[in-house]
Amino acid sequence: MNWKPLFDRVLLKAITSEHTVGGLFIPDVSTNLKKGIVIAAGEGKGNPMSVVVGQTVLFKSEDGTPITLEEEQYLILRETDLWMKN
Repeated sequence: MNWKPLFDRVLLKAITSEHTVGGLFIPDVSTNLKKGIVIAAGEGKGNPMSVVVGQTVLFKSEDGTPITLEEEQYLILRETDLWMKN
């Protein structure tokens, strides 16, 4: 993908659900925070970005702007909208 977010924006691919070690299915509506994988990140706005491509991050479910690039669904958020990183 050749798209690069500007300034302090981050392009994420949301993780919609997951399975526990025991095989239980946990839907994404069970919590207010969602997981996503960083697909691309801008250069930062005065400071370097604290996330890198491939990291898993947590963000509030109502944050972000949904977009479609190359027939895939993504979210664009500002770095300050991210709560945690792995």
